[in-house]
Amino acid sequence: MAEAVRLDGVSKYFGRTKALENISLILLDRKYHVILGPSGSGKTTLLRIIAGLEEPTKGKVYLNGVDSTHTPPYDRGVSIVFQEPVLFPHLTVEENILFPIEARGGKPSSARGELLRLARMLRIEGLLKRKPDELSGGEKQRVSIARALITKPRIVLLDEPYSNLDLSLREALRWEVKNILMSLGVTVVHVTHDQDEALELADYIHIIYKGRLADTGPRDKVYWSPATPMAARVLAHNVIELDGKCVVVPIDGVTLGSEQCSESFKASLIEARDRRGYRLAVYETQYGTVKVSAPKDKELPEQAFLCLSKYTILDEC
Repeated sequence: MAEAVRLDGVSKYFGRTKALENISLILLDRKYHVILGPSGSGKTTLLRIIAGLEEPTKGKVYLNGVDSTHTPPYDRGVSIVFQEPVLFPHLTVEENILFPIEARGGKPSSARGELLRLARMLRIEGLLKRKPDELSGGEKQRVSIARALITKPRIVLLDEPYSNLDLSLREALRWEVKNILMSLGVTVVHVTHDQDEALELADYIHIIYKGRLADTGPRDKVYWSPATPMAARVLAHNVIELDGKCVVVPIDGVTLGSEQCSESFKASLIEARDRRGYRLAVYETQYGTVKVSAPKDKELPEQAFLCLSKYTILDEC
């Protein structure tokens, strides 16, 4: 499969601060890639390097097989959508969407057909004559996405684009936008700190932790068999030392079982809190705290045996 993005040994320093250190990564063409990591891990810096808004201190950036390390942003075939919709307040929605065409020296009228097509896909055709201050947060982000697509980029970068929207709108919009982007045949690189969002959307997950690549690969492989303890912790997995082994267990890889289970131990309930679609129970064990995913309608025992049904063993914790 063709490569859309290749990073070879990319590092980025801001003075003495190492934002990224020796990142080598391949992003396959026409796939939905998620860069996952906690705040301050270097995710947005990595996205800006792909976009050409920052140059790496070391290393090379290849886009669609071409060395683009020093190529200006407007020549990369890349568009970016930021966390905050950056719209010109004095322009209409239509003028905002067409602005990149005009900025490149083109005639906005030449892209009107594409404008109307994107407006229909994103369901903003009734908003084209409005100004940004007449739009909701979700409508503004739809306009930002249309503007990113109007130049027909091969790669679309999303920098936490839904994080400022309320939960129900965020969940609906991200699925709708993913379906649109995949139907257009573009490569998507989406930055987020939300592991639930990453697992819902990604074909491939790439985990950044403290400026380093902690894991990379197909979504299910990274989730069920993380390569490093850092990746496991970013995914909110349990990381415990059990009988001299470093054991990584997803929260849905632990069940409330019996002592007859091949890998089980006693546990005492500390707390439980509701999450989307499940209850997160936290138990105290001789190996430390262990998180368990349980149905919302299930009564949680104060004392239980935890059974490890799915886990990975790493060399060290």
